[in-house]
Amino acid sequence: MAFGTPNFSEALWPGIMEWFGNGYKEWDPIWAKLVKTVNSEKQFEKYQGITEFGLAGVKSQGAAIGYQDPYQGFQKEILNVNYAIGTTITYEMMKFDQYNLFQSLPQQLAKSVRRTEETAVHNILNSSFSTSSPAQTTADGVSLINASHTLVAGGTMSNTPATPSDFSQSALEQAYIDIGRFVDDQNLPIVVMPSKLIVPVESQHLARKVLQTEYEVGSGNNTINPVSSSRIPLELVVTPYLTDTDSWFIRTDRDDGIVFQEVDPVRLKRDNEFDTENLKFAALRFFGAAPVNYLGYYGSPGA
Repeated sequence: MAFGTPNFSEALWPGIMEWFGNGYKEWDPIWAKLVKTVNSEKQFEKYQGITEFGLAGVKSQGAAIGYQDPYQGFQKEILNVNYAIGTTITYEMMKFDQYNLFQSLPQQLAKSVRRTEETAVHNILNSSFSTSSPAQTTADGVSLINASHTLVAGGTMSNTPATPSDFSQSALEQAYIDIGRFVDDQNLPIVVMPSKLIVPVESQHLARKVLQTEYEVGSGNNTINPVSSSRIPLELVVTPYLTDTDSWFIRTDRDDGIVFQEVDPVRLKRDNEFDTENLKFAALRFFGAAPVNYLGYYGSPGA
């Protein structure tokens, strides 16, 4: 189907005061705050886990040293995908368009691609509590946010509250405790720190209260707020692309929680068809995105 005079007859004659519906402001890019971006020149990339060593054993007098080998851990493969959208305008429409509507088509296509980037990355978070799709699971084969992530040397680890909870000061305090209990694949303690708090627009005001209030939120008690940003810096990321209005996430300083593979930036193309004299516009974007390391995220679906 082409953008032509039959379906845009109002554009053929002066008299329209203003066209509306296609000039809205856009959110500043959010997806880049949620991912580690790498450059890729292959159809797919592999990410391979490897363990550290376990604890040293007691060496008895005269006995041999006990030797250990690191384990080859879990592997994640991310496929790069080519996204594209285009539109066609007839010669007649270009000739008789009184408002130069076709001149904004490339910008509108580029906007569509930007929204596709946001949607592709946020879909990982939106499906992070229950997905079993291989493309949306972490290297250990379960959803990004899960109470039973598999440790290579045996056992499991959780990156979600024991009891799902809505966002609050107490929920954030518990998140700091849970993240402080993160372990490596040998089930040994490691240092992982919260970096960003990610909330839907419905939780933005509460999140600002919790992060910017020096004392206990919603209380007259003279008790400090231990998770205030002045004490523990935490960047707030508000996004309209989270579909569950109760869900919330923390991105940690393990930056490989979600990996975004950059193949090609947005490419805008235009060409004329010889037979029809139609003008074609297209926008293309080549990238891959998927979760890799569950230690990069902590989250709750809400109560």
